Amino acid sequence: MDAMGILPYFKGIAVHNHWDSYYQFIQCLHSLCNSHHLRELIFFEEQNEVWANKLKKCLLDAKEEKEKYGKFTKERIKYYRIRMYRILNAGLKIHPEEKGHKKKRGRPKQSKEYNLLFSKKLYLYC
Repeated sequence: MDAMGILPYFKGIAVHNHWDSYYQFIQCLHSLCNSHHLRELIFFEEQNEVWANKLKKCLLDAKEEKEKYGKFTKERIKYYRIRMYRILNAGLKIHPEEKGHKKKRGRPKQSKEYNLLFSKKLYLYC
């Protein structure tokens, strides 16, 4: 990533797939790619995760609205944030954080569902 000489000097908005290595570049803003989100949500939807279907529908509804009207009002942004927040919380009730075991060191491994839900919830606060 450094060798190509692009990201170390990039000062715009980097849209990516949430790969941890991208976050070392702090001089730019980060945005997560919804195509990647949709792929992950389709996978979980195929595992009968109801929250994944609802979150996918929310993202697609927002995309359709944006394409139709060109921009969101503050009220519509708030609407989608609240809708997503509720869906993410419902999913996190089904897939809560794994707590550490007293005999093991380090952070406990989290489920793929938890990791997706929690990371998206964090970005709602931005």
